[in-house]
Amino acid sequence: MKFFRFALALAVPLSICAAARAQIAAYAAFTGAHYDTPDKFYGGGTFGIYDDFYKFGPLHLGADVRGTKLSGSNHNSSTSVLAGFRAAVKPPVLPIKPYAEILAGVASTDIGAVGGSKHLSAEANGGVDFTFLPHLDWRVVELGGQIGGDKANSNFHVSTGIVLRFF
Repeated sequence: MKFFRFALALAVPLSICAAARAQIAAYAAFTGAHYDTPDKFYGGGTFGIYDDFYKFGPLHLGADVRGTKLSGSNHNSSTSVLAGFRAAVKPPVLPIKPYAEILAGVASTDIGAVGGSKHLSAEANGGVDFTFLPHLDWRVVELGGQIGGDKANSNFHVSTGIVLRFF
């Protein structure tokens, strides 16, 4: 009986996905972050893929997987790999797409004097993408915060970049 419920729970979302055209995209962004460490400011890149597999009118729901690599001075660095859920709104007339997402995963921080640490991490982000060519968006701004480990492993970050939508 449990297997039947599990199969039904998978079949319903998959059938809806087949009916609604998925929106798969890859993105690359420059990210600046503020940490509570001696360096304070880190910079680097964020790369990822998202899939908006549910559409309810202008509301798009999906998943996001991303990796971020940031560096500070004195060879300090922060790396994270996160995955989670996203929601976006695509107004019918405007070429913008505001979104919000909640992600969780693993992060590592290497701070020279303090040393390195790996820890579970969570992140909340929100931003706006602007479509300027078919299948190509400018991620105008993304604001977010990451928590994990201790205070030195948490940050506030700002990103901007390019999104390539495949469908």
